Amino acid sequence: MRGRRGGHGEREGFEGDKGLKERDESREGERERREGERERDETEKGLRERKRREEREKDERERERKRREERVREKGLSEREKEMREGRGREGEREKGLRERDEREKRRRGRKG
Repeated sequence: MRGRRGGHGEREGFEGDKGLKERDESREGERERREGERERDETEKGLRERKRREEREKDERERERKRREERVREKGLSEREKEMREGRGREGEREKGLRERDEREKRRRGRKG
């Protein structure tokens, strides 16, 4: 009755078995292959991490640029509103003219009333 490994030829060190030297060489080759794969995986992992980090930095720069643009836009709007209130600029001229017209109408109505 033989085990699942087969007959005498499977026993380690038996003459009919693959030589010890050949087995050691194949194990060494297998070890080198695994180490090579591990190194490749590590470099791939490093590349993936670097790519991810560069992507995050790019996204952060983009968000910062948008924040700056938004601040500039808000500042520009507040400047325009200020000009309108003071009667400067195109919108301000119209706004000032409407405000003066409203005040004149109020005074005229006030005299009649």
